Amino acid sequence: RVGHKNLADALAAIGRGELAAHDVLTAMGLASDPPVKARPRARKSAQRPPEPGDPLPIPVRGVSRDTVLKISTETGAVPGDRIVGISVPGEGITIYPIFARALQDFEDQPERWIDLAWDTASVDQLFPVRIRTSIHNEPGALAQVAQTIAEAGGNIDELQMTTRQGARDFFDLDVLVEVHDLKHLNLILAGLRSKPLVSQADRVTG
Repeated sequence: RVGHKNLADALAAIGRGELAAHDVLTAMGLASDPPVKARPRARKSAQRPPEPGDPLPIPVRGVSRDTVLKISTETGAVPGDRIVGISVPGEGITIYPIFARALQDFEDQPERWIDLAWDTASVDQLFPVRIRTSIHNEPGALAQVAQTIAEAGGNIDELQMTTRQGARDFFDLDVLVEVHDLKHLNLILAGLRSKPLVSQADRVTG
C-alpha cells in the first residue's frame, strides 16, 4: 500500500524522509486524506515550473524525486564515480564517492547507507569535486592554475592557499572545482600536472 515490499524497507524510507507518516496512517486506515489546503506547502511549490537561477536537481537513481540531496563538499562527487548516500536525520541524504574517508565514520551504521547511481543520460550540468595542488612560490603560479581550469571548461567555486609546512618554496592549494564528469576532471588534472609551476595535482579523498 505504501510502495514497499516489506516492513523494513518502509521503516527505512520513513527514516530517510522519503515516506510521509500520514501516508502510512492512511494505508493502515487510521487517517483520511487531508483537505488540499492542509497539504504541506513544500509539496505544492515542488510542482511549480523551474525558474532561472533555481539549483538543478542532482540526477541520481535510488531515491524518490522529492528527497533532499546534497553532495559532500569534503570530496565532491561527479558522474563516473561510484557513489553512496548517507541518510542525515532531518536533513536528507549526503552523497559521497565510495572512496571517501568520511564513510569510515558510518561503518557501524549500515541502516544509514543508501545505494545510489548516477542518472545523467541527458544532463548537462556541473558537479563539485575537491582537488589539491602544490605550486612553486613564484609569480604567476596561481594564475597558471586558474587559467588551466578555466581553459578546460571547469569552474572554481572555492580556493584556499596555505604555505606548506617546512617548505617555503611551495604553496598548497585546496580547490573546489565544478566539472561535468570524471573524464572532465581527469582532463583538468592532467593539464595541471603538465604546468611547469605545478609540482602536484590530485583529487582529495577526505
